[in-house]
Amino acid sequence: MVSRVSNVLQPSNSRHIRMERYIRRHIKLERCLQNDKDTNHTYP
Repeated sequence: MVSRVSNVLQPSNSRHIRMERYIRRHIKLERCLQNDKDTNHTYP
């Protein structure tokens, strides 16, 4: 019973971790874009 529950929980955990990685990458990209904008404003 316990092993079955852990088997059910694991896939959702891995999906959640994948989602977190994707979101973090997206945030990094947004920050990079924001930095590009800032540098463009500083050096037109």
